[in-house]
Amino acid sequence: MNLKQLVVFVIVVTLPLIAAAVEPSVYPSSESLHLKRTAKGTFYNKENGGFELLTGIPFDELHCKNCHSKTGQLADGRPVPDPYTPSCNDCHDFTKKPSVDSPSVCLSCHSRQRSEVVYFNKLPEPKDLTWQDLHERKGMTCISCHTGDDLHQDASGQASMLDADGIDARCEDCHDSTQLTGEHHGIHGDRLACATCHTKSVLTCNNCHFDTEVAVNGKFKRPISKNRDFMFLVNRKGSGPGGIDQVYPATYQSVVYQGKAFYTIAPYASHTITRRGKACEECHANERIAEYDSTGTVNITKWNEKTRKLDVTTGVIPVPPDWENALAFDFANFVGELTEPGQKDKWVFLKHGADLTQMMKAYAEPLTQEQLSRLRTPATSKEHQEVGH
Repeated sequence: MNLKQLVVFVIVVTLPLIAAAVEPSVYPSSESLHLKRTAKGTFYNKENGGFELLTGIPFDELHCKNCHSKTGQLADGRPVPDPYTPSCNDCHDFTKKPSVDSPSVCLSCHSRQRSEVVYFNKLPEPKDLTWQDLHERKGMTCISCHTGDDLHQDASGQASMLDADGIDARCEDCHDSTQLTGEHHGIHGDRLACATCHTKSVLTCNNCHFDTEVAVNGKFKRPISKNRDFMFLVNRKGSGPGGIDQVYPATYQSVVYQGKAFYTIAPYASHTITRRGKACEECHANERIAEYDSTGTVNITKWNEKTRKLDVTTGVIPVPPDWENALAFDFANFVGELTEPGQKDKWVFLKHGADLTQMMKAYAEPLTQEQLSRLRTPATSKEHQEVGH
């Protein structure tokens, strides 16, 4: 091949291949969860008892269906196209190796995990290291655990990563469960997920003002607060070995719209994993169980007229069988200018109790009476000592 032929080859063959690599493309599976983006709609849709029952706005009319990177850019820096269609280029910059810049590209979409990182980074020195995920501290990134199978696999029949096979990554992929020692592992076995004891906290955006989100077409959100330092306990469907149900951490999402209030409860895999597990007494015979046994309710959020905010309960909160009546929520309404961010002093008390609640049985169920009875039994750790942050 002479020089002229080589130049022609590069122009005709090689350059189109390079161009194709950086143009939006399809996912390896058209049923990938990253492509389908069905999770938000699954929880919102009226068919699943979601918030649409109160708003009357179909999901397809909301900005949520076009959710993309918070940066407004594809992974290679180009602006997100309008109209937008999910593609490999959301995460991959094919001009670089590796093509995925983890964790930054992951956190540009996964906002709750981003909030966990931001919270730790803003802590004053000396930082409480238990608020930093142990894996992050060891230099691991998102794709250290969440491999291509998690990101690209065929998710036919699945609507969310909360489906039993929605995520392949398991603690046991690295941690040999047969080598675990200590009374905690021996007592609980597979009935508790690892994260139930080794999660520092879950997170919620509390009392989101949906009127604002509709008015600004999703340009910003208006929760009354972001809350952490708490954790619900539910039975997560199919999360254990062989597809058994396990006691698992959960969070809630509360929303208000045109004077109506809603909350949903769902399992939540917080990335605040600690080496040290929870002490027995953090769950067994704790304050929330005592409150439930004495009053029949557990206060989750309560309006504080002095601060004009919602006070939020902390600690481990077992979700009882009669959760719809037992979990007590207050709600607030925003009375400021909808299209202007900030205005944190413009909240007023709205109501006590939700107009609609949701816990999708495909993903979670409340604890049973038998499980609550076991949690009422006081327990003190004999070997609960720090083994390293």
